Amino acid sequence: MRNALAIVLVIHFFAACGSSKDEALEAAKKQQEEEARKNPPPPPPDPAKKESERLPVPMDIQVPCTQLLDPAAMQAALGEKDPVTITDQSKTNKDSTSTCSVVRGGKRPSKQEMDALLKKSRRLGVLAGDTICSITTFCSLLENEKHFEEHCKEVKDEDNQEIGQYACVHVVAQGADDVNVYKFLDEDTRCVVEVRGGPSMVENGMIAKCAQAAKAMIGPDQIKLPAK
Repeated sequence: MRNALAIVLVIHFFAACGSSKDEALEAAKKQQEEEARKNPPPPPPDPAKKESERLPVPMDIQVPCTQLLDPAAMQAALGEKDPVTITDQSKTNKDSTSTCSVVRGGKRPSKQEMDALLKKSRRLGVLAGDTICSITTFCSLLENEKHFEEHCKEVKDEDNQEIGQYACVHVVAQGADDVNVYKFLDEDTRCVVEVRGGPSMVENGMIAKCAQAAKAMIGPDQIKLPAK
C-alpha cells in the first residue's frame, strides 16, 4: 500500500509541474524499481525443504537397529530355540536408514561336528553365529503404493501377499535353490523394507517370517528421532 501511494504521489507531482504523462509514468516506474530494490520480496519456500520435512526420516540420518528391532520378539517370531542377537550393519550401507542382521544364537559346532554334519547333508545350513536374515529400511524417501507396485512390475519381480500385505519379491538363484528377497512398503511408517536371507539361508519360509516380524515390529515409535 505504501509503495502504491508513493507512485501516485510521484505521478501527481510531475503532473503539477507540467510534465507529460509519459514522463510521469517513467518516473513512477523508476520509483517502483527503487522501492523493490530496497525492499525485496521474501524468497519463495524451498520445495526440497518442504519435501524433506515430509520424509519419514530425514536424509543422511540412520536409526540404530536396537531402536528398530526387539531380539526377544524376533526370537519368538522365528521360533528360534536360542536367543538371537541383532547386529547393526548400517555403516556398510549409507543409503539405508538401517541395515540389521538377525544372528542365530547357541553354541557354534566344532570343526569335527561340522564335518560330521556334512557327511549327512550336502550343506551345513545356518549355524549358531550365522545370519538368519538381514533387514534393511529405507525411510528417507517419498513412496506410495501405486508407484511401488508399478516399479515391481517394471523390474519384472513377483507380486506376493505371503507376509500379510503386498510385497515385491526378487528371486535370487543360490546354487540349486531359488531364494526370495522380500521388499514391501510399510503401512505404518511409509518406509520401504527389504528382507533377505543370510549367506547360508535358503528357506524361503524363514525369510518370510523375518519379513512378517519386521512388519510387526517397525512402527512410528521405532523410527522416531530423539528430541533436540
